Amino acid sequence: MAVASVAVTSPVLEVCLSHALSNETEEIMGLLLGDVVDTRTQATKDKDYTESMQARIWAVSLHRREQAARSAQRVEISP
Repeated sequence: MAVASVAVTSPVLEVCLSHALSNETEEIMGLLLGDVVDTRTQATKDKDYTESMQARIWAVSLHRREQAARSAQRVEISP
């Protein structure tokens, strides 16, 4: 299944941008929630078409790592 487009709501985009701009001392994991829908109209469903599936991202769930879960023995990999 090919996705032709992705729609992201404004609040989700704001959260993604703030996540991207966070610094290395903040450990954040994000989960995007959404669905995939067929954007064809009823009139075009009977004709030949290229797939027009759209991924819609409508929510985000952020999880910060707790201070107690941090370990001095954790190994970091530099890029």
